[in-house]
Amino acid sequence: MILGYQKGVLEAGDDEQGKDRAIREGFETLKGRVAALYEDSALSKALEEIWAYINAVNKYLADNEPWKLAQDETKKKRLARILYQAAAAIRGISYLVYPVIPESAQKIWSLLGETKGMAEEPYESCRFEDLRTGGKIQRPLPLFPRVALKDFLQEEVPAPAGPKKEERMDIITFDEFKRMDLRVGVILKAEKVPGTDKLLKIEVDIGTEKRTMVAGVGDVYSPDEMVGKKLIVIVNLKPAVIRGIESQAMLLAAETGGKAIIPFFERDVPAGAKVK
Repeated sequence: MILGYQKGVLEAGDDEQGKDRAIREGFETLKGRVAALYEDSALSKALEEIWAYINAVNKYLADNEPWKLAQDETKKKRLARILYQAAAAIRGISYLVYPVIPESAQKIWSLLGETKGMAEEPYESCRFEDLRTGGKIQRPLPLFPRVALKDFLQEEVPAPAGPKKEERMDIITFDEFKRMDLRVGVILKAEKVPGTDKLLKIEVDIGTEKRTMVAGVGDVYSPDEMVGKKLIVIVNLKPAVIRGIESQAMLLAAETGGKAIIPFFERDVPAGAKVK
């Protein structure tokens, strides 16, 4: 967005508002927690903390809608502040993940105009507000190929000995199953998410309220044929921001041949009916 809206130049923008300040202060808090977790060799927990902060930054962008601010000349200072906060957060995140993925973290660090190596930056000296303005960021290239998690972590994965077998999931208890709130949803609206081939933004009635969800089914179903259909929806998952859209539920679908096939209800079932 900095490349598209500001010709790649980092600008300071207007004064921090409450949500801007929360992103900066959130990084300072995160930095302290991650340092303690690294010292305790709690690598997995440290990465969970970092990922939670990434989600907060993603939500910050979605809430502030910089793509809309870019269309208003009077909002350029506000736009610059939002993009600066996001870039400073990304810089900080790259620093925190450096012990885990040093090569990729250094690439991100350098893209944002940093000239010295990350190993030369003392931990206590890495501050959110140290991202320099006025410099030009580089056009990013894909950092990670689409690979399995074990390959990403450079763990040795044995070659398959024969035909691939379907991986069996862990056994769960009935009480664990009951924690999932499965409801019948009626699709009210559906539309393509701009810039994607498969994603649909779907508004669904779950009886007591309407929810928005994002689903990767656009390569199988057109938006028009989705409207009015009834399907099973998980309604108590934690919301996730996808392409700037807060997805507040998830539909159930079968995967076959890389395609998502949705089991729609053929009989008349009311919206919000509980699925057991």
